[in-house]
Amino acid sequence: MTPKLATPPLKLISTLSYTRIAELLACDTVEKRVSYQTQCIAGGWSVRELKRQINSFLFERSELSTDKQPNHPSPIPFVPCHANPLNTIQFGCRIRK
Repeated sequence: MTPKLATPPLKLISTLSYTRIAELLACDTVEKRVSYQTQCIAGGWSVRELKRQINSFLFERSELSTDKQPNHPSPIPFVPCHANPLNTIQFGCRIRK
């Protein structure tokens, strides 16, 4: 019986390079591999970053964490700073909460 994949195979092949997939296949559990592949796609990690996260035990640390916040930051909202008289945005700035 094969485990259900979190990401469709075609998306994995089209999004991740061969080296990233090879790094992911070296993970010893399915849960770990699915976690890293999801975060790798969402964060646009390079192979070097993926290796660094695996070697720093990101999966294990996130499992031990008491507050279950996502490991990647949420997008920063866009807030218009100045508008011209025609109500179109000329300049914008990003504000962190």
